[in-house]
Amino acid sequence: MRALLSTAAFLCLPLVALSQGFMVTSMVWSAMSAHLIDRRFRPAMWWAVIGAVAAFFGFVHAGSITPAGGLYDIGFGTGTRWAVGYLMCAAFFLAMEAWAGTKEEGQKTKD
Repeated sequence: MRALLSTAAFLCLPLVALSQGFMVTSMVWSAMSAHLIDRRFRPAMWWAVIGAVAAFFGFVHAGSITPAGGLYDIGFGTGTRWAVGYLMCAAFFLAMEAWAGTKEEGQKTKD
């Protein structure tokens, strides 16, 4: 029974982190998605940077659950692990912009 409860708690923690600052998270991910659909990688990168800043200071993803209920942890560096993920997304979008630019230049030289 203890193993089952620890597994349930392990599966619940990411959901709690995602629920903290849900409106801001939704706006950031919606903006990134819209720009990616239009193949505008630079604006998507900037939205990922905005998400990284919001996560770093704990405005999104920096909550935890306690017996008393949800607890926000807003402060300097409280969501560092989430901010690193957003910065990795930003770096990937920048790399995709460079790759798409070289691909388009190659197609122009063939024509």
